Amino acid sequence: EFGYKKSRDLIQPELFSSTAVWPTLQETTGFLSSLQSVISHHVAKAGARITDLYAWCLQLTMSIFLRTLLNGCVLSGISQQELEDATINVIGLLSDVILQFPSNIDCIDELPFESHAELREYSRMFQQHPTCEYGTPGRSMTTLLAGYEQMASIMYWLIVHYSERPLNGLPGIEKRQYVNEVIRLHSPIWTIMRRPKHDLRIEDFVFQQGCVVITSPWLMARNPIYFPDPDHFRPERWNSRIDSFAFFPFSHGPRVCKGERFVRSAIDALLDELMKKQQITCLASAGDMHNINVSATPAQQVEVSLS
Repeated sequence: EFGYKKSRDLIQPELFSSTAVWPTLQETTGFLSSLQSVISHHVAKAGARITDLYAWCLQLTMSIFLRTLLNGCVLSGISQQELEDATINVIGLLSDVILQFPSNIDCIDELPFESHAELREYSRMFQQHPTCEYGTPGRSMTTLLAGYEQMASIMYWLIVHYSERPLNGLPGIEKRQYVNEVIRLHSPIWTIMRRPKHDLRIEDFVFQQGCVVITSPWLMARNPIYFPDPDHFRPERWNSRIDSFAFFPFSHGPRVCKGERFVRSAIDALLDELMKKQQITCLASAGDMHNINVSATPAQQVEVSLS
């Protein structure tokens, strides 16, 4: 919502409805029922081999968005590939500013005029859905820019770890525990920034009003105090109680990610498809390397065999 409001005020106000709201719980439930069919189709289309796993996951994520949350919000003459290319370009544009600590928390105020022009051009790919009051260009942009790389990254690492330790071979481990361990090791959101509204004392330290406070889901989730043997994939660790503030890949509190349920539902649907396969094999080691930009994304190109 923060990103939506900033975009509405600074990029192209005439395309952003002042009355737009996010989907209701009932509407989101309707979207979730479409996830399995979209993912099943994408997996079936892959055949026996995926040559570039992360690129494949990006395509799947875009297909999910276009057929659920953003159905009817993209101009008819624009292909999925064009939208994918434009989205990656805009994410790169924003990352140049977002990575400038500490001003990045208000990054969009710092964008040069040329960048605003590119964002306006990007917004013209979207349209108001004729029968849906929610499908604004603003929400389309916010949905893609906030979730495109993140969901694709989680899907990539889910497949990598499944090829090494399939859920079918782990008795007593539930889907949520398995997915939590994937996200713990590879949280695509590596920093979360906030500004206190007033001076805040925690033990002997005072955070002054307006200062930038940076927390890291990535570092906390690899802290051996809370997660013994933190660099290894161990879904069974979730059979024990985990401190609630040691694991916050979707943030916490009133600004918790509005898309968490949707993302988890998509990941669960993909996991269901993986469990139908007899064997999934990464044809090269995926390692544990990440590119750090706006989000932490896979650094390796991996080929995957499906049978």
